[in-house]
Amino acid sequence: MGGNFRTVIVNSSLATPSGLTLDYEDRMLYWADITLYVFLIYNALQQILYCSHFLTTPLLPLRDQIERATLNGENRQVILQGLPYPFSLTVFQQDVFWTDWTEKSIFRAGKDDGSDVTVLARDLEHRPNDIHVFAASRQEECTSHCLQFNGGCSHICVSGKSRLLLVDDIE
Repeated sequence: MGGNFRTVIVNSSLATPSGLTLDYEDRMLYWADITLYVFLIYNALQQILYCSHFLTTPLLPLRDQIERATLNGENRQVILQGLPYPFSLTVFQQDVFWTDWTEKSIFRAGKDDGSDVTVLARDLEHRPNDIHVFAASRQEECTSHCLQFNGGCSHICVSGKSRLLLVDDIE
């Protein structure tokens, strides 16, 4: 966890990557990349009077997009571009889902080519910070004595390496 064995996956043509997510089935990494511009107003003495981040400027090209690459950084592709402010992503089956801070909305599109963009929720009260898909097919199967009849426990069943810990026995 100290970062000693980290590997750079993508290190070029990035502005402000966010919303990293993995497509476990196809072994792809997806991310949103937005360009934040800093708007500064100076006085006559070249002191900063005002500083603000904003998302559009006529002087620089926008890079607000969703990209993907294989887990070693190869086969990099832009899936969607020209998006207002994609922030968080998740992938499920054949779709990519993302939140947008400017639109305060949630979207879905085809994960391979960005086709069939659909608005799932719009005009949310707050900026949606994260998105997850919960589905039985995404849950890892495990075996535990606690799965059947709560392991014979009347309250909480905690499965250990060698035996069940019956919470009823702890006093």
